Amino acid sequence: MNKRFGRRGVTLLETVIAMLLLTIITGTAFTVCSSAATSVARTGKEFAVINFCEDVVEYYKAASDKSAFDLLLGNVCPYDFTYAATDDGTTDESTLVFTLGAYGCKVTATLTRGETPVTDGADNLDGVTLTVTAISLTNAGKTVYTTTYTKGGGNA
Repeated sequence: MNKRFGRRGVTLLETVIAMLLLTIITGTAFTVCSSAATSVARTGKEFAVINFCEDVVEYYKAASDKSAFDLLLGNVCPYDFTYAATDDGTTDESTLVFTLGAYGCKVTATLTRGETPVTDGADNLDGVTLTVTAISLTNAGKTVYTTTYTKGGGNA
């Protein structure tokens, strides 16, 4: 029998090394898969927020005046909104605020004509700009999405 190839079986050291390598490879694969799943979930939430923002713009396009816009948002929109508060504690009816807790975002929709905020009683929205901004509540205030639309032209 050839002494060089006559030994049979696996030593304990070889088994430990094989298990260590298998653990490293499996751990790396698990980390990659976990990161990918987290990224997909985050992207899905951001996509839902962007769709919501675009829906707000579509409601605005369909509205003839501020009251109709508020009514559309109140009846069709799946999320409740409030008006923003000003520094002196009064209500700013030109800025609607939606908190999308399931998506970890706050969405604001602001109506302005030039530099002037548009409040209730605006009978015509021609020339009024809607600015919709989504800000992450979980990622240090990162802006997820922003868009503007001016009724009657001048869209950015």
